[in-house]
Amino acid sequence: MLNRGDVGRVSAQAQDAMAAADGELPGRFGFDRAELELHLAEASLLAGDHGLARRYASDSLGHIPHGRPGWAAAQLVMARGEAGRNRSDDAAALAMEVLDVIPPNNLRANSRERLTVLTGDLAAVDTPAVRELRERVVTFPPLAPVDHRSAEPNGR
Repeated sequence: MLNRGDVGRVSAQAQDAMAAADGELPGRFGFDRAELELHLAEASLLAGDHGLARRYASDSLGHIPHGRPGWAAAQLVMARGEAGRNRSDDAAALAMEVLDVIPPNNLRANSRERLTVLTGDLAAVDTPAVRELRERVVTFPPLAPVDHRSAEPNGR
């Protein structure tokens, strides 16, 4: 398991590498600063540093247009950070914003997984906001196979 020191050390190395690569091939095969910060946020969650996770997720959001799949991912990681800080209604509000912007049929599998994990994080909480989030998540339609290429640069 990661500890906070490991996350800090690895985060600094990753950020240095990203800074050194700035200006190279656009998108570096789809990996950019927003994705780096999203991964750092998730690593911070694993290390139990919810405040740092929220900060990295917020930084990631600053690089992604509202409503894009990466925005949903970062928003849901931020929601998990709020849940870890015992701010359950704030966590639910962030997740509900994702559900209000992106219809369930259009949510990517990883965002659905993040929502499922978030509702697990909030399992012991019984507030109206959290109950509404749970109700919306359990009523998701099943994922349907995509029969066309995505508009994403990598086609997925």
